[in-house]
This record gives sequence, structure tokens and C-alpha cells, in this order.
Amino acid sequence: MVPMLKLFRFYEPADRAMLGVGILFCMIGGVAFPCINIAFGELLDSTASMSNIEETTKNAVMFMVGVALVLGVSLAAGFGLVGWAAARGASNVRRAYLKSMMAQDVAFFDAAKAGELSAATSEKVQILQNGTAKKMGELVQSTFTGVGGLAVGFYFSWELSLVIMAGVPMLAGALYFLVKATTKLTAANPEYEKAGAIATESLTACRVTSALNAQGRVAERYESHLGDAERVATKNLWNISFANGGLFGVMFIMYAAGLWFGAYLISDSTNGAMSNSPCMTGGTVIMVFFAVLIGGFSFGMAGSSIEAVIKARTAAHQLYEVIDRKPKGGDGADARTPTGLALKTPVSGDIMFNAVYFSYTTRPVFRGIDLHIPAGMTVALVGESGCGKSTVTRLLERFYDPSAGTITLDGVDITKLRINELRSAIGVVSQEPLLFNASIRMNIAVGRAGVKHATDVPIAEIESAARAASAHDFIATFPDGYDTVVGGKNSKLSGGQKQRVAIARAALRNPPILILDEATSALDTENERLVQAALDELVAGAHGRRTTIVIAHRLTTVRGADKIVVLGSRDAAGGLAGGGAAEGSVVLEEGTHDKLMEIPGGRYRGLVGIGGSRGTPSASSVSLAGMDRSASQVDLKAKEEEEEEEDKVKDSKDAKGAQKKGPKVKAARIWAYSEPEYPVLAFGGFIALANGCVFPSIAFVFAEMLALFYSHDTDYIMDTAYMLGGIFFAIAVISWCLTGIQGGVFAVIGEKLTTRLRVHLFRAILRQDVAFFDDPDNSVGALTSNLRTDTSTVRAATGQGLGSALQTFGSLCFGLAVAMEASWKYGLVLLAAVPILSIGEMINMQNIATGEAVVSESLSRTAGHISETATMIREVKAFGMEGRMYDIYDSMLKAPHKEERNKALTVALAFGLAQSLTMLFYAFAFWWGAELIAKGELDFYDFMKSLWALGFCAAGAGQAAAFAGDATAAGSAAARIFSLIDRVPPIDTRPGQGLIIPPEQFKGRIEFKGVKFSYPQREAAVLGGLDLVAAPGETIALIGQSGSGKSTAVQLIERFYDPCAGSITLDGVDIRDLDPMWLRQQIGIVEQEPTLFSGTVHDNIAAGKCGEPATRDEVIEAAKISNAHEFVSKMPNGYDSEVGVGGGLVSGGQKQRIAIARAIIGRPRILLLDEATSALDNESERLVQASVDNLLNEENADKRTTFVIAHRLSTIRNATRICILENADGEGAKLVEQGTHDELMKIGGRYTAL
Repeated sequence: MVPMLKLFRFYEPADRAMLGVGILFCMIGGVAFPCINIAFGELLDSTASMSNIEETTKNAVMFMVGVALVLGVSLAAGFGLVGWAAARGASNVRRAYLKSMMAQDVAFFDAAKAGELSAATSEKVQILQNGTAKKMGELVQSTFTGVGGLAVGFYFSWELSLVIMAGVPMLAGALYFLVKATTKLTAANPEYEKAGAIATESLTACRVTSALNAQGRVAERYESHLGDAERVATKNLWNISFANGGLFGVMFIMYAAGLWFGAYLISDSTNGAMSNSPCMTGGTVIMVFFAVLIGGFSFGMAGSSIEAVIKARTAAHQLYEVIDRKPKGGDGADARTPTGLALKTPVSGDIMFNAVYFSYTTRPVFRGIDLHIPAGMTVALVGESGCGKSTVTRLLERFYDPSAGTITLDGVDITKLRINELRSAIGVVSQEPLLFNASIRMNIAVGRAGVKHATDVPIAEIESAARAASAHDFIATFPDGYDTVVGGKNSKLSGGQKQRVAIARAALRNPPILILDEATSALDTENERLVQAALDELVAGAHGRRTTIVIAHRLTTVRGADKIVVLGSRDAAGGLAGGGAAEGSVVLEEGTHDKLMEIPGGRYRGLVGIGGSRGTPSASSVSLAGMDRSASQVDLKAKEEEEEEEDKVKDSKDAKGAQKKGPKVKAARIWAYSEPEYPVLAFGGFIALANGCVFPSIAFVFAEMLALFYSHDTDYIMDTAYMLGGIFFAIAVISWCLTGIQGGVFAVIGEKLTTRLRVHLFRAILRQDVAFFDDPDNSVGALTSNLRTDTSTVRAATGQGLGSALQTFGSLCFGLAVAMEASWKYGLVLLAAVPILSIGEMINMQNIATGEAVVSESLSRTAGHISETATMIREVKAFGMEGRMYDIYDSMLKAPHKEERNKALTVALAFGLAQSLTMLFYAFAFWWGAELIAKGELDFYDFMKSLWALGFCAAGAGQAAAFAGDATAAGSAAARIFSLIDRVPPIDTRPGQGLIIPPEQFKGRIEFKGVKFSYPQREAAVLGGLDLVAAPGETIALIGQSGSGKSTAVQLIERFYDPCAGSITLDGVDIRDLDPMWLRQQIGIVEQEPTLFSGTVHDNIAAGKCGEPATRDEVIEAAKISNAHEFVSKMPNGYDSEVGVGGGLVSGGQKQRIAIARAIIGRPRILLLDEATSALDNESERLVQASVDNLLNEENADKRTTFVIAHRLSTIRNATRICILENADGEGAKLVEQGTHDELMKIGGRYTAL
């Protein structure tokens, strides 16, 4: 926990001023409340003695009205200002957190759990704000009410005050245990963090989750961790409940001691009436008694506020840890305040790695590597997957620092250079390009260092860069052109289009150092030629050649480099570190292509895979045979129209965003989740009702005690006082037991309900179709917020909330019954006035409900921005986008900031009104009672019994009403939750939702019949009447330019989406009539950018069996087929080694091979390979392709239908049939040619042009 004052660390001077004034008003409100006891004491003496009742009553009531007005105004102003200041402070914390998060080293993000960072700015900051807003005001009010009560008590009788306060040490002990238990509850629950990580990564990779039918397994893992988290939380909540019960028990013991000693003082005063000792009356005793008890009670009431403040201090500690964290690498690595040497200009670009050692956690990458990249030269880095090629560039950009050795730029250690200037000198085009959720113009403009707005770069320069990357034409086809917003997860661009935008971004930067990490891997052959020409010009530079680092698996891409460097370990041909050993990679060979080919048995010759025959072209070089054709022979329009790769769809009209407010949810529906605990719920309800009767039952004891105070028989006074004190002690024990049991029982019920609700909600989210996740309202950040925050809000109202409601009901019923029995005329009039009390509370609850819904919706969008920033942190750092991302976040915070302010002020006004009305109600109760006594219609004893029954009834109800705001907020949260649970997706993955083709009838014939398809987010069509037949056992290769709908066709087979027109049939059955989960079980798929889940290698491969268990032998067999077994065997724990979140602990090529093994382990009847070998080096590609060929040619191959998508024609030349798709007229792609490789070459048509 942080120190108390550190909670306000990010308050600006104006915020601190508001906080100070607000606290002052809360102090006034706190002190005002116990002052009412002065008037009350005088009123008691007057009514007991029947002397001057009217005058005394008038003065007392007027005094109480004045207190009511002061109380209402001060609390409204105090709580409003404190809440407003807290909202402003929370916004500042969010800003500081993002700024610090973006400054952290990349290793920080590697270690962070999925969703953890975005959750911090929503849940953790919300906890901090709760503890510094209303709860802080309540703490100040309670403290000064306590202080004021003690001051009044000590002024009128220090002896009685001291006796009552003798119980303070016990009160402090109970408070200590409460704080301790609350701290444990507030501390991070590792099991829930694990559950949250599972939810985040499965929703992020929703396509893979759906394709593998992994919804059930993912939900089971999620539920398992939630179960463990539930047990930990329940134990702590039991402790909190009994600690809270201890507070009330101690207060009742203080009641007993105070009243007994008060009786003693009155008796002593009566015996000494003839002396000059001061007279102690019953009114004075009650005044002192209640002043001190109100003080003590207020300290006890502060328990919930203290709990909230403790949670806030704990949350602040967790937030400040990130805010104060210094990135690894010292001050020079902090982009917020760059230090070090200025980069000398012009930059020559001479780069030297000197004995560099580096490891990713436990995985060594480099073992003393020495590498020289001369200025102005193009150096190609080659080697097997995982050998550290991309790591070279990450070290150069200072995403990581070496564990030993140095890296110099133009002779200067890069750790001594200003990190922002270093990165501004480097341009990057990565293997898996990521674009920001912004316009295409902005995504290109960020290539220029320091750009924060798209207009900072003239549109002419943007267009020039786009033309250089062959991107201008397809951008021009979009309705909004360069202002087209890319959309969540780059939804509006295909893989090739994304890569060209990334290249345009690098071209605009015009850097002295250029990094091309598989820069053309996602392009079709024609676009690869066009873009490669643009890259050649970029490499050459306008003012002389720039230093260029080229990373490629395909050696034809780099054979013209000035120098080729082969990385790997010395003792093996493949494996974990690329060279097969756990020690890491070194430079094995370097030189030009021709020089390296002359080395007998050299590693480079082995990678080329041509057996040392220099004259034999590689397979990939054959695909370039037609590259001297004119670009005019290629219809560029088709490649820019539409994309297939990242198909995103806005939801259907009836779909609702994750954070939109849904219809009101009936409480019975929520409580249905607690059906297994109904017997326990009934028991807990009985306990709560009994606990509610505790406070009103004190009325009997109080009435007897007050009547006793006005007796003249001192012996009777003392004897009866002993008996009543014993009764109070018994009530204390009963209250402690009932409060502890009530809190514990409803904690168990609430936790179990929340766990079931979370699991049900998570399963409902996983059930949704892919189009649902394309809706920006349903971002991963928004959905995980539903799972984490909304369900917690519902728990607060359903667990303790129900117990408190029943306790309130018990207090009201029993209290009113006692009051009516004592005097029906007095009780009925007060009962008629009770609705007045509800006016302020109803306004308060309505404001909370409205504010919660609006604020939650706004904050969910900011959480999505944090999630995107964390996901794309390498791009953010590489292009110096920290300032831009911060400005976007800052502007996004303006809406929730305004809503938080309005919520704080309106809720405070309603709270002040409620407090004033309560005090006015008490004034009316005293006045009406005095009137009846004056008329002889009510005696003093019945007045006391009725008054205290209603008073303690209100006190008990007030305790429970503390959860009213929780219940209101829970209603808004429940509406959002059940709007998701009730949503029926157009493609429903629940079991039994369609037909199943019997195994004996399954052939695998797939037919597209006039299929038309377009994404709702885009106007242009992707498929414009596709007709295509794939017979059983055929291998169909789909080729075409980027955006021709190849991947779209594959995803329609998977039923990620349904056609807009036409149909797709499997063995004559429309796939829309088939069970989606059964259909996907028949399909194995490997995407161009594979996704792995956190867990072991074994678990990831076994997931391909779609719900069925896989043995270790089956996993190993699949790994051998995909050429993964060797490197997996060399990992620290073999097949039990963790792959990390998203597969972050393995290289891109290794990740691809694991994905291939996952696709083939289930022996699918339909195989979909979407650039399945794109991330493999030549040797691995050859081995994997040979294994896949063996798989296709095995005994049962005639029962497997395969679709292969490739940009490189060499990958699919041996397919049974090659189909060329083309979107020539902008009306959607159609099949323009088909046949075998030889048949199509003879035709001399589009295939030959490609």
C-alpha cells in the first residue's frame, strides 16, 4: 500500500483546492450531526418532567431544522467537490500510467499477462477513484462525527465519556482484523489474473478459437482458475464478516457499560442532591451517551470507507509500480526524457555488434556474436527459424539491450545515444505489419518522426510514398480514400495491402538505416515485383545508398545483397536457437552469394537446398521467371479493391455493443445462478432477518433504561441497571455471531453466483460469430471489462446486497411493529412520513444508475486504446508514436471525465438532500411525540419505546442502505451482461444447431455456387458470383493478386461468415444447414499469421483434435510431419515447454510449424493452407512441403480435400488444379482460369502473367 497522502499524488493544484474545500465541508457536516444530541437531551428532561414542554420542543425542533440545513448543504458541497477532484485525479493517473507504460522496455510487455495492462486503467483506477471520492468523504464525515460526538460527551460528562470509551481498544482490535482481512482480499488474486489472461488471448484470437472448436476447452480452463480464485476470496470474506461483526459487538458492549455507569451517576447524583455536587439528569446521561456512541458508531461506520481506502491504497501501489518503473537500460532508455549524446548528422549507418550476448528469459539467442554492417551497404541476414535474425534489429532499435557486449552506430555505443533520435534514424517494415486504428493517411504519416496529426505531412508527400509502395491505386478505390479508417485490427486491408501501407510509411521516413523484415512476404508475385522495385529505389536513396538490413527466409530475395550473413549455432542444423543448441547463435558464414556458394558443405549452400549446384535455380526463383513482363499486363484495379485476409464485419443491426445498456434485468434471473445454494440462501435470509431485529430490539432496553433514569429509588436504579447491562452484553454476542454468519453466508453465495455468471458470460461471448468481434464496440478491452468489472459490480449487490436488503426489511418490520404496539397514533403518523425519506435516496439511485452506464461505456473505449497500444508497442516505439498515442488517449478521456464530474455533483446533491430529509424526519418525530405527551395521549415510556424502535430501525436500515448504490450500479452492469448472454449469433456454435453428414457418406466435395460476399464495413464486393468445385481428394490452389478474395473463400468454408448470395455445399448439403462445430471438426487450417495460446507445445498441438484428447505419440507424430519435432526436443522442457502468450517465446517459423502440426494432428478431411509455409526458411519449407505432400498422397488421401493459398506460385505448382481469382470490374472476384500448372502455362493467360 502507498501512504495515505500518496493517493492524491496526481492531483493538480486546482484538484487539491477542491479536495481541501470539500473535506472542510465534510468536516462541518460531520461535526453538525452529534450536535443534535444537545437538543435531544433537553427535550427528554422536559417531557419526563412535563414542564415547559411546548417551549422546549419548539426550541429543540428549530435547532434540529437548522442542523438539517447545515448538514445537507455541507455534505452536498463536500461530497461533490471531493468526488469531482477524485475524477480529475483518476484521469491524471490514467494519463500517467499510459505515458509510463509506453516508455517501458519491450521485455516489460513480454512479461505482462494478456489484458493486465488495459485492466489496470479500468479496474485498478476505478478502485483508486472509489477510495478517494465518496468513500473519502464518508471517512472524513464519520471521523469528525466521531470527534464531535466525543467533544460533546466530554464537555457534559468526562467521567461517563471515559467509561464508554473504555471499549475503544476492543474497537481498535476489531478494526485491525477488518483492515487485515480487507487487505488480503484486495491483494491481486493470481488465479483470477490467470483466468483474465485466458479470456484476453482467446478473444484476441477469436478466429483460431472458433476454428479449433476450442470454446469449451478455453471456458473450462477459465472456470478452473475462477474456482481457485473463488475459494481464496470466500475465505477472506468470512474473515471480513466476523471482523465487521466484532465492530458492532464491541459497540453494544460500550452501550452496556455506558448505560450502567449513567445509572450509577444518576443514583449518586440523587443521593447527593442536598450537597453542592452537580446534578446528573437522565437527559444529560442520554445526551452524553449518544454523543459518545454516535462518535464510536461513526468510527465503526467508517469500516466500509476504510476498506475502500485500503483498496485504493493497494490499487495505487500497483499502478504506481508501473508509473514509477524505470525501463531497463537506464535513463537513456526512457523515451519520455531522452538523455545521452545527440545523433551526429548525417548518419553514415555503420553498425557493429561486438561480442553480443542476449537471451529471451531462459532462451539464449546470441552467444558472443560479432557482426559488422558497413555504412551504405545492404546486408542480408539468413538462417533457420529462431536463429535470431529479427533479434538483431530489435537490439539495434533498443527494444532490448544485450546482456553483454556492445552495439555501435557510427562508432558510438547506442546505449549512449538519445533513444528517440536513434529510432528516428531507422525505418522498419516487419514480417507481420500492424497498423493503427486510424486513417490510412495517419498510418503513413507516422513514418515521419514527431508527427502527431495526419495533416502535419502534406497529402502530396503521403501520395508519393504510397505510389512508391504500389499502394496509391488501391487506396484510391476506397470511398474515403486516404481518410479511410483502417478499423479495429486493420479490418479494411488485406495482408498485402497492409504490407504496402507499412512500406509507404517507411518510404516517407526516408531513414539512413532501413530494416526489411520479410517486407514482401504477404504480396502476390506481381505486387512483389512492383514493391521490390520500389524498395530497391528506397534502398538506393535520393542522396546515396542507405544502410539496409534485409531479413528473409527465401534466399532469392537477398542474393543480390552486398553481404549475406548466416546466423546459427555451430553444433546442429536446427533447433531452439536456430542452430539447434541452447547456447545461442553466432555468425557462421558471411560474404556475397557467389562467395558463399563456393564453400564446400557450407551452411549457406545447405539453406539454399540445391545440393551445391550453383547453376540449379531454387524453387522460389522459378516463380520469378516472368518478372520481366510489363506491369501494364497486370490489372492493378483488382488487387486494390477488396481484401480477404483480415475480414471484419460490423454486426447485424440487432447486434449490440458490449458496453451498450440493455433492457432491465429481473432480479429473479440473476438469482437463478444461485439455485444450488437456495437452502443456504434461505438460512442466510433467516439470519439476516434476525440480524435486522437486533437494532429495534434495543428499544425495549432503552425505554426501560430511560424510565429507570427518572426513578427516585436509587437501589432499584442500580439493580435494574445491572440486569439491563447484562441484556446489552447478550445482544453484543448475538450481533457479532449474526453479522459474521450473515456476511460469510452471503459472501459464499455471491462469489459462487459471480463465478457462474462469469463462466456463462464468457461462454456466451465465445459462442458469438466472428462478425461480432469485428464491431468496434466489442473490442477485447470492452469484453474483458464486462467479465471483470461488471460481474464484480453484480456480486456486490447480490451477495452482501441481498443480505443487507433482508436485514433492512427485518429492521423496518420489527421496528414498526414495536412502535405501533407502543402507540399506534404516534407510529402511524411517522409511518406516513417515511416516504419523504425515500425522495433523496431515489434521486441518488437514479443518478448512480445513469452515471454508471454512461461512464462505463466511455471508459471501455479507453481500455480498448490501451490494449491496442500494448499490442502494437514495437510499432509505437519504432515510429516514435508515444506522443500521438497519448494525445489520442487524452482526447478519449474527455468524455468520461465530463461524465464523471456530472455524476459526482448530482450524486452529492442527492446525498445531501437525503441527509437533510432524514434529520427533518427526526425533528418531526420529536415534535409530534412532544405534542402527544402534552395532550396526555402518550406517556413517556411508550414515547421512548416507539421513538427508539423507529430510531434504531432507521439505524439498521441505514447500515444496509449503504449498499443501495451498489444495487443500482449492479442493475446497469446486469443489463450489459445479459444483453451479451441473450444475443443469438447468426452463426450459432451451440451443439446440435444443424445437420451432420454420416462418416460413411462423407466425401469432401465442396462447391461454390454463385457466391457473392462483401463485408458490411466496406461497400465494394469481395466475391462477385464465385463458381468453383473441389472434388474429394483434390488439392485446389487459389491464387490471385492481393485482395482477390482467396482468404475470404477459405473463411467462408470455415463459416466464419455466410455468403450474401449463392451457396457453398459440402457433399451436396448447404453448409449453412450443417452443425458449425461438426463442420469445423472436419477442417484443419493454417493461417498466414498463426496464433498460439499460452500453455505448452503439447497443449497447442493437441488442440487440433477439436475437443478430443491427444496422446503424446500423436503429438510427436504431427510435430515430425511439420518439421517441428527437432527444435521442440531441444527446448528446455521439450513438449512441456511454455510457448508464452501468443507464442511469444518461440520464433515466427517455429510458431508456424507448431500451427501446422496442430492442423494435421486431427487427420482432417478438409485441409486449408493459407500461406502455410510463408514464415519458414528454405530448408524447413522444403521439409514441411515434402511432409504435406506425403500426407496428401497417403492411402486415404482421396478422402481429403485441400485448399492451398499462395502468393508464390512455386508453392502450388503441383496442385491438382490451380484456380485464378480476379476482381476485374470491381464487382467482386470470380474464377477466371483453372487447370493444372502445365495446362495453364499452355493457355498463356492470366496464370502465365502471374
